[in-house]
Amino acid sequence: MAVDSTGLKVYGEGEWKVRKHGITKCRTWRKLHLGIDLENQQIVACVLSDNSVDDAEVVSALLDQVTAPLFKFYGDGAYDKKKCRRAIDKRGGRHHCSSC
Repeated sequence: MAVDSTGLKVYGEGEWKVRKHGITKCRTWRKLHLGIDLENQQIVACVLSDNSVDDAEVVSALLDQVTAPLFKFYGDGAYDKKKCRRAIDKRGGRHHCSSC
């Protein structure tokens, strides 16, 4: 399973108006966290969170959605945290991150 997140703009000024007049209102973002099965490139888990949520905080919620055995878990440095490793170990998987 490979995981990562991306930002999604919920509301805010239009891009043209921001370039022309500058930012006038606070913009809000959400984070979409995805878990992908590397064997068949299928999305097997997803979590939508506030932009303030740390990526490693949603690992347990992502893993709870996966029914197949977890052998390997790939993520970037944002997932290289103790709480993330504990959740992966609990499922019997091995942790691989870009900072390892």
